[in-house]
Amino acid sequence: MRCMPMNGAYCKFTLSKKYAKPEISYARLMASNEIRPTDKRSLRKLREALNPFALKQKIGAMRTGNLPSPGSGLPSI
Repeated sequence: MRCMPMNGAYCKFTLSKKYAKPEISYARLMASNEIRPTDKRSLRKLREALNPFALKQKIGAMRTGNLPSPGSGLPSI
């Protein structure tokens, strides 16, 4: 934001916006004090069990209609 001249006088300072450091939703939830510790533990276990590569394969298979076999080791959502 720039200061505009008004009656021959200029601003002595400029305004700048300060943004919070970007974080993923998981990090914001874990840092929150409004979530119970038991819920945080279950979220942590779920996150550790997820495999992004396997999830991408499963989503791709669902789009093409080639669903994986039930014993493929992929976690069910």
